[in-house]
This record gives sequence, C-alpha cells and structure tokens, in this order.
Amino acid sequence: MHDGHRERMRERYLKYGIDSFAPHEILEILLYYVKKRENTNPLAHDLINAFGSLSGVIDADAKDLLNTDGVGEQTVVLIKLIKDIFEYYQKEKWGDIIRLNNVDEIGYYIQDMIGDKPYESLYLLCLDNANKILAFQEIERGSVSSAATNPRKIIETAVRNHAEKAVLAHNHPSGIITPSQEDLIFTHQMRESFKAIKINMIDHIITGGNGFTSMAREGYI
Repeated sequence: MHDGHRERMRERYLKYGIDSFAPHEILEILLYYVKKRENTNPLAHDLINAFGSLSGVIDADAKDLLNTDGVGEQTVVLIKLIKDIFEYYQKEKWGDIIRLNNVDEIGYYIQDMIGDKPYESLYLLCLDNANKILAFQEIERGSVSSAATNPRKIIETAVRNHAEKAVLAHNHPSGIITPSQEDLIFTHQMRESFKAIKINMIDHIITGGNGFTSMAREGYI
C-alpha cells in the first residue's frame, strides 16, 4: 500500500509541483529517501509539530533533530543538506555576475549571499565606480552596533579590496527588517568614516525573512 501511495505522491509532484502539497507532505516525500519501507507521514507530522513548521525543521539544530523519535543520522544529514544545498546554489547562481546595477540587484545579491542564518552577521560589499563586485566579506558575527563593531576593521577591508563604493549589510534573524536605532547610529558613523577616506558608502542593506531593506532607498542615508 505504501509503495502505491509513494508512487502517487511522486506523480502528483511531477504533474502539479510542490505548491500542491501541504508542508507535512513535502517532508513526507523527502523522508522517502532515508525511510525505504516505513510510512513517513507520522514522522513528518511529528517533526513539524516539534519544530513548528517545515522551515523550522530545516533550520533545526542537528542535535535537536536527533532527539526526535524515529530520526537517525541519515535523516539528519538529508534534512540539513536541503538548506546547505540551497545556500550553495544561491551563491553559485551569482558567481558569474560581476556588476550590480541598481538597489534591487544589490539587495537581492546580498540577501542570497547571506542566506537564512540564525545569528546576526555584518558584511561589507566592495564595488568599484562601475559597480563591479570587488569583494563580499563577513566582517563580524554578533550584535551589529557601534559598541560591538570595530570600524577600523571595516575600513581596512574596504581599502584592502580597493573599494571605491561600499555597501554595509547585516541580517536580522527575527525577520524584522526595519532599522533599529543602533543600526541608524552605526550607519551614520560608518558613512562619516568612509567619507574621510574618500570611499562612497552608498547603502546599508538589512536582510531578514524573505526580504531586505535598503536604508538608502528608505531615506536613512
């Protein structure tokens, strides 16, 4: 019975795509590849109940997944591969792109490069005057604020990569992409520091959830 059910699920996916499935059904199909003979529907429900959503399962720590009944190492590897492959794909997709011509391209590039990290990180995108990408580097992990960040490290990174334009970027794991007061203070301080060495800081991008905020476009810069 399960083999027939699995075949019907595969055919449905090929015919109608992933949007025709509920979250637990997507996970159920994924689990076919490590649970060759078992009915994976109950485990899919258990995982989503434990972690709140399909994305919660994929984002879950490996140790927490292993604490779920019915989940072994092979299952954890498969689940964690989904997110890692997606992030690798996003970075590789941009590999041949050498210029970012507008705010949207800059924002989408940064959003894809940062991905959906559970911790806050600060990045610097270095461009030349023709908006050619010179470097995109993680500067620090942790709270992004003037108190927690060393401006000298940011400036040195820009100078080392011969940046003529700079874009700061960081993520809000909460998914809220409105700049905080600390973000505004830090952005103003860094813009003045860049101005002193004749590098044009053109934006500060905040990513989170499924979107991004351009502080320049919103009038904060």
